[in-house]
Amino acid sequence: MSKVIARIPFKYMGNELERGEVVELRGSARDEQLRGLGYFIAYDKNEHGEMVCDNCSKRFASDGFRLAHKKKLGGCLAPSSPISRAETAELLGVEEKKVKIED
Repeated sequence: MSKVIARIPFKYMGNELERGEVVELRGSARDEQLRGLGYFIAYDKNEHGEMVCDNCSKRFASDGFRLAHKKKLGGCLAPSSPISRAETAELLGVEEKKVKIED
């Protein structure tokens, strides 16, 4: 099986793939068609990274894709994961200086 990167969000063999997600092709009859249509690009470990979500273990081709996954509405932002003052302000819709972080 070969590793690929999903270029757009779509459903593959019962799984919802996200943009930038790294997966192994499972030998579906449509794999080559999906690759030809540009749904997948080849994964090259020398060219791409492989960042893992610490909550759900999905793998992504870059830290940017992993962070987008964690921040999306209904995503995998683990309750135990610490977030910065700026991220807290963004989530609450307030200015960063108004966020109070307790230790």
